Amino acid sequence: MNCSERRHKILEKVEIEDFVDVIKLAEIYNVSDVTIRNDLKVLERQGFLERTHGGASKVRNKEYYPSISAVSSENLMSKKMIATEAVKLISDGDVIMIDVSSTCGELAKCIKKQKFQNLVIITNSFRTHAELMNVPGIELIFLGGRTNNQMECTNGEMTINMVNNLFADKTFLGTNGIDLKAGVTACNFEETAIKKAMIANSTKSYLLVDHSKFGKTNIALVSNFESFDRIITDNRVPKDYIDALGDKLLVSDDIK
Repeated sequence: MNCSERRHKILEKVEIEDFVDVIKLAEIYNVSDVTIRNDLKVLERQGFLERTHGGASKVRNKEYYPSISAVSSENLMSKKMIATEAVKLISDGDVIMIDVSSTCGELAKCIKKQKFQNLVIITNSFRTHAELMNVPGIELIFLGGRTNNQMECTNGEMTINMVNNLFADKTFLGTNGIDLKAGVTACNFEETAIKKAMIANSTKSYLLVDHSKFGKTNIALVSNFESFDRIITDNRVPKDYIDALGDKLLVSDDIK
């Protein structure tokens, strides 16, 4: 593992656990205490954590993720197009996981309109839960954990543990960036950890991402393209991605 990979892992760990210890990190990554302290110094200088006595902690009040309210109205027509296509992949009897992305919020609205007879939905999104609560034919499982007011969801180790004790037929996720070299990335390690758990605990995984996210990279790696059965997008996706991803892409140009 090179230093870049190690620092990425350290950031993931501090986001999930809030605090990391120098000695324990040195043992985990089989390097010296001096090396870990240097890693932490670099990451602090970049603004990703705060060094403390014996370790480092999460940066407080630092926004890694725009609020869900801020992004919900961005590219709304594209998100509606994507959601309209994504709901076609859901069948009665499915158990599905839905994450907290704004495009998945549009998917929840489409699910409500479809009048499914037997559907189980697992989510950590307060908005999705509110949208589908008391809808006939839908059983909701809400993932508990620490409340993230900015994203209007739950996250943290408790949420991940709940995901790891469940299994779904299909998972629907959004993200902040998709790049041919970097893969699928997001700008919040806690949400990324939940996305990874949802992918690992589902038979099929679908990425819902509008055209504005293509060609963008963020600090937290979600996955490579192979983890997704389909990448669902709108009809403004760049041509080089259509050529590169081929049948992996499902491009929607329909709004209902």
